[in-house]
Amino acid sequence: MTLPFPLTSIKSSWRRKTRLQILWLSGRLWSRTLRSYQRMSGLTFFPAVERREELKNLCDVDSCQLMDFKRFTLYISGRKVASARTTARLDKIMTELKDAGITPDEYLSSLYLEKKRELAEKEEREKKPEQ
Repeated sequence: MTLPFPLTSIKSSWRRKTRLQILWLSGRLWSRTLRSYQRMSGLTFFPAVERREELKNLCDVDSCQLMDFKRFTLYISGRKVASARTTARLDKIMTELKDAGITPDEYLSSLYLEKKRELAEKEEREKKPEQ
């Protein structure tokens, strides 16, 4: 089989990328450091990061455990509660959480009550000038 173009015309960056993809698919990239990936592929993955100090292993700094469904749902609900702009949206978030069968933890409950009080005060301030 002949190629429609000479093999030497393939850019070396394409070859490096393909080699990296093959290594990734073969499962050999899991147990290596970033520096070894860069040596194997010939690429620099994060050129804007200055290497003044050695980067620490993320699993040593923060846990490498995955969140279970309940914990993840509580986390997402907490972010939704914090960004809610109306009491109706706030109540909808809590209803969705209870429909999923997840009871709010202490943090989410306190965040909910604080946000509800904040939104009630905001609605009071908006109604006063109208009256």
